Amino acid sequence: MNSRFDFPNVLDLKEYSFKNVMKDTSAEDMEGNEEIGVEGIQKLKELHDDEYIYRLVGVNIHTGAADHGHYYSLINIKRGTEEPMGEDNENLWRKTESDPWKEFNDSEVKEFNFAANLVKESFGGAEEQSNKTSDTMTDEELNKFLSSGTSSYGKSAYMLIYERKSKKNLRDYKPNSNKDDEGTEIPFREVEKFVPEWIRDIVNADNKNFLVDS
Repeated sequence: MNSRFDFPNVLDLKEYSFKNVMKDTSAEDMEGNEEIGVEGIQKLKELHDDEYIYRLVGVNIHTGAADHGHYYSLINIKRGTEEPMGEDNENLWRKTESDPWKEFNDSEVKEFNFAANLVKESFGGAEEQSNKTSDTMTDEELNKFLSSGTSSYGKSAYMLIYERKSKKNLRDYKPNSNKDDEGTEIPFREVEKFVPEWIRDIVNADNKNFLVDS
């Protein structure tokens, strides 16, 4: 059944991290552990807290039933260089609900009011479940659904996309580079944004075939 399921705008996973679980473990305790090693445990302990904080930037929605349906996406479009960063913008970064969002539904792309519509679009459950403390269907609700003749469970989030606060730089490797090549490090926010020609060629070919078939 399409039970109601809430999810946060900001996700802090530090509580479940190796760093937190092993915070009271000393280097001596790890001696003899070849899988992680003393250096490994030390590196994990030195990870900054930002490594464990993520914010919601995308939601894939499914409508219909288990054996058929339709998918569309809700996406935060304020990304990359426009994303608020730094200690002074901590609260702004966390308020993903204040950023501009759009709904991408096949050929239709339109503005999406995150604050007003996210819950009813993606939390699932019947409308009458919105104020319930339990996320399961009662026997009465189940019988009502089965007798309604409908084949749709409604709509709910199918996949959530969270983006980590701390960004790692990328490495640019030359074609046919060997495994030992460290590549050139490129700052995350300075990566050139472009669509490779081979992808453009595939899309253009698909579009031409579609026109011919139509």
